[in-house]
Amino acid sequence: MIEDEPVVAEMMRAALERQGYVVHWQAEGRVGLQAAAAIAPRVIVLDLLLPDCDGVDVLRAIDLSPALAHIPVIVCSAATWKLAPEDRLLAWSAIRKPFRVGLLLDAVQRAAAGLPPPEQL
Repeated sequence: MIEDEPVVAEMMRAALERQGYVVHWQAEGRVGLQAAAAIAPRVIVLDLLLPDCDGVDVLRAIDLSPALAHIPVIVCSAATWKLAPEDRLLAWSAIRKPFRVGLLLDAVQRAAAGLPPPEQL
């Protein structure tokens, strides 16, 4: 998970861990990219408003990385408006903050299982 707001990150982490997921959290995009390359997660949850770089740039870097491009990315941000149509194609799904925790859990479960995203998030 790449999320710079500690309260939001903790809420998401706790909800996902209750469902049995192991969550690795980074608050900065560049560090998150490095961690993802080292960990090879099943799913990446990405905020777009990050302190060190633009989350859209992180999304594009994931897409260009042979080690990461196959990993589904769930964009979870108040700034989903930053996603141009071509960037939306790079994201497995986009959830606008604020959101219901169940929505995130459903999206992560579907992405981790290799299922297509829900039609409406």
